[in-house]
Amino acid sequence: MAEALGIASALIAIVTATIQTSQTLYDTIQSFRSHQRSVQQLLDELSALKEVLQSLDTHIQIEDDANLASLKTPLLQCRRACADFDTLMTECTKYSGRPRTSFRGWVKVRYMESDIHGFTSMLAGYKSTIAIALGDANLRSATVTIQLLGEYKDMIHSTTQDLEDHLEDINEKLSRLASNNIPSSPAVTTDIDRIQNERDSTEVCLQICAKVQAHIDTMRLRPIPGSPPSQGMSCRDLGHATVMTLSTLDHCKQMIADNVSELHRHQDENKRRLARGTSEISLPTETDIQSLKKELDSTKECLAICNAASQRAVKGIHVLEDMSTGHDGQQLFVSTLGDLFNVKGASTGDRGIQFVGSVSEEALRIFFQSQTKK
Repeated sequence: MAEALGIASALIAIVTATIQTSQTLYDTIQSFRSHQRSVQQLLDELSALKEVLQSLDTHIQIEDDANLASLKTPLLQCRRACADFDTLMTECTKYSGRPRTSFRGWVKVRYMESDIHGFTSMLAGYKSTIAIALGDANLRSATVTIQLLGEYKDMIHSTTQDLEDHLEDINEKLSRLASNNIPSSPAVTTDIDRIQNERDSTEVCLQICAKVQAHIDTMRLRPIPGSPPSQGMSCRDLGHATVMTLSTLDHCKQMIADNVSELHRHQDENKRRLARGTSEISLPTETDIQSLKKELDSTKECLAICNAASQRAVKGIHVLEDMSTGHDGQQLFVSTLGDLFNVKGASTGDRGIQFVGSVSEEALRIFFQSQTKK
């Protein structure tokens, strides 16, 4: 019990610090008063991230959920990335002598070999991983419909794919930076550490997704007391955190779809410049390398979280196809474990009875007793 409380206290402190850092970055970006689409997308992502973090904070304040301890690395890396980017934006205007509202250098802003779109997508990956882990915690106590469970499974799959793409991108950047043979220096060492941390964190996120999916695969969903056997909980009956999970994951998927073409264009342009050997871009520093390595590790952790989640969305659902009974026939498909049934086609003859659903053992006993009395 003491260990669980220790984990909860440590996680609360990390979540609180991450909320504060993300809010500081939001305020910094907001102070530029930019109407560029990429800047507005970053502000929207920071706002959504803060909302998910607040839901997580509310949950861990009430529940001693040791399963959420795996979020420690992604949360730390998310906080670190927000702090680094806030410092970067402050330095961009510190010596310019011009007000922030006149800043026009968003295209030139670089963080771990990516532009502002890449940073926004990175935050989206952390937000999605946190939401998946939080949704998994809610699924342990909530009853859901097949449709809602399917949507959750699809979102886990989408997040996993995005994290895997992010991991591949980090590895490519590390290979490209290593080929430049940059002399060692304190700045170079810092960059390598930063990149390594991001890689570790991404791997943790992937582990979390895999763990949550495994939970969905083995879970047994309970029917709502007093409701029809086949009825699950509607969206309006779900807790705020569960609804937040689904909505934020969907928002993440839409944002990534909006940004993917621009990210590919930007990456292709960088590859062309490197191939030409021109001076259009400066050589990466050791700080850039360390940042990419940290992002790579962080992405792997996020993918692990998603992979765990994806393994839990299959089991506990029975698919029944082309069910039929003749005249006066009786057919029952019953589970007392809270399993779900997906019926695809059913027919019965005159005076026939078909019953499909999850019921309690007591309700099933009463049903059979009533049949024997007829």
